[in-house]
Amino acid sequence: MVEEVRKSLPYYAATYRRTWRSTVLSSFVAPVAYLVGMGFGVGSVTQPGHAVAYTSQLFPGLAVLAAVSTAGAEGTYPVFARSARSGFHSVMKYTPLSISSIVLGQTCWIAMRAAAACCVFGIVGLACGVASLRGAATSVLIATAAGTAAALPMMAFSVSLRQAGALELGMRLVYAPMVLFSGALYPMHVAPPAYHAAAWFNPVWHAVEISRAVAGKADASAATSLHAAVITALAGGSFFLAVHCYGRRLRR
Repeated sequence: MVEEVRKSLPYYAATYRRTWRSTVLSSFVAPVAYLVGMGFGVGSVTQPGHAVAYTSQLFPGLAVLAAVSTAGAEGTYPVFARSARSGFHSVMKYTPLSISSIVLGQTCWIAMRAAAACCVFGIVGLACGVASLRGAATSVLIATAAGTAAALPMMAFSVSLRQAGALELGMRLVYAPMVLFSGALYPMHVAPPAYHAAAWFNPVWHAVEISRAVAGKADASAATSLHAAVITALAGGSFFLAVHCYGRRLRR
């Protein structure tokens, strides 16, 4: 399967070489501007003289949101276009590639895109002095995993659609709640109890909790392991759901 996935990646890379300019603002500039604006801008008002410390607290959560934003964008319209408009995925089913390999190849490409966005975010964090090298590297890894896990249900939803108009509904019903219930911009303990229950089904919240625990060097190995296990379980379930939806679409 590794060889099959490797053969599918050049297509995504070739496509991205023609469209990368349209993603610079949303994938790289906007997250960095958000970090500087929310961290140093709001931090200088709410905590005068402690803007760097405030930004350091926001950095792990915002790194996860940067990955989720990039991965979510890659898992919606591009997936729909390849399955319903360009017919690329329909052509791939006549090759030796299996349905699982097609989904895994798309997932690997999304993970690479999310990692690239997080690397830029981490470099800016290092330059601004709000993250250590260890903290930035860990945030990149955790955020990439979270972005990939969050993109999988969006992929399953997008490949099942016949019309692109429903993508906006999916972003509102799937992606937006992931961000709202992530606790990236506020501690979850101040949220209503109903938010806590919803957060347990949100891979983004689990990633934010892990990233903050590692960045803060907190001794919470048991809790961190639990969060990692939940992310893995949600990602695994979403992957099999995506394989099912891809298979149903390509067998039509």
